[in-house]
Amino acid sequence: MFKEFLKMTFKSIFQHKKQSSVAIVSMCSVLVCYTVFEGYKLNIHYLFSKVYEHKLMYGDLIIEHKNKIESQLTENLLTTEDQNTIYNVLAKHSNLINAKTAHLFFQAQISTGLGQYIVFINSSDLQESQTMKTQPYIWDVFYGSPLNNKSSSILISYALSQKLNCRYEQDISSIIKQNATIKSGVREFSCPEMNFQISNVTRNGQLNVASIPVSGVFDGIYEELDDKMIQMPLELAQKIFGEPVVSKISVQTKNEKSTKTLQNFLQSELPQYKVTPWFKHEVGSIYKKTMSLFNLFSQFVLIILSTISFFIIFNTLFKVLLERQREFGLFLSIGYKKKHLYFLSFLEGQFLVITSAIIGIVVYYFINVCLNALELKYQAGLLSRSIILSLDFPFEKAVFAFIGLALLNAILTFFFMFIFLKKKIIDLLKT
Repeated sequence: MFKEFLKMTFKSIFQHKKQSSVAIVSMCSVLVCYTVFEGYKLNIHYLFSKVYEHKLMYGDLIIEHKNKIESQLTENLLTTEDQNTIYNVLAKHSNLINAKTAHLFFQAQISTGLGQYIVFINSSDLQESQTMKTQPYIWDVFYGSPLNNKSSSILISYALSQKLNCRYEQDISSIIKQNATIKSGVREFSCPEMNFQISNVTRNGQLNVASIPVSGVFDGIYEELDDKMIQMPLELAQKIFGEPVVSKISVQTKNEKSTKTLQNFLQSELPQYKVTPWFKHEVGSIYKKTMSLFNLFSQFVLIILSTISFFIIFNTLFKVLLERQREFGLFLSIGYKKKHLYFLSFLEGQFLVITSAIIGIVVYYFINVCLNALELKYQAGLLSRSIILSLDFPFEKAVFAFIGLALLNAILTFFFMFIFLKKKIIDLLKT
């Protein structure tokens, strides 16, 4: 019986080629538009997660003083005693932890032959952070070499290097790869002065000055900071700052479950400190604003595409089933039951949805391949430089869209069949 229904389904679809083709193309277009948008949204989420967790080494959890205010860089810092307290507790839960590192941020002044500049010092414990900064983010410089745990040099941000009249052997546009990664390999650069004099007035009023060589040029991530950011090892930063303090400690856990478990432990065992996932912390404010905007726009897109899908399926089913009233009357007259006709119409509609989904997936991957080949660049708000546009396949959203179309098709099919089959057989045969 089922095989007979399948044969009748294919026969009906080919008999109504025009309407079936329009329905497939229309539903396929809706699916492709939705999955492309959600694929771009998913890629942005992935980029933020990887850049913040690995490139910036914020891991999964950030530990700092409860009354720490991000804009007040040198207030409420973690002292040696604070650090020991935190590290002792972290040691008790080492089975949940993959890596950890400490950060120190403060403002200082650099002096070159071109003048003096206020800069933002971004430092971390490089020995501890090597595990956290995994591939493909280990190579994080445009020019020169990345810092390592033996480094006694600094990195300067790209816009700052331009301000200092540095020159490069290779154009930066060819260095950035997909997913905000950088092609590995030492690329030569030169500045009028390769040793910078960095000075800082300590909280005790003492002036600390150090002459430090530049070993590379990196991306400052935030456009507004890219012309004033310097990276250096934590130990070197603490000497310039004048105290063995840190701004925050970041922890990378084994997995998502470990993150929640460790956060609960730390909040109960370290009540005097604030333990926050990076995306809920002030450092993740750009991520929160970006994803909030995307979620709002996603709902708008979903409403528009759902409305379009409704009218497409409504119009197609109405025309096809209206033309087939005589056929339904004939089936009923030779012994078919109404439930058989319901099932037959349901099969036809679901076949169109499945065909649309298969074609939609093929079209989506074709679009993705074309985007990868074109290497279109755009300003994502994630790096100070433009990055290559790419898409991830939003499997869950694609399944959601497919189920939505299938349900809508089924509901409208049963609605129209209920109306048409209320007629008497003689009335159906007359149409």
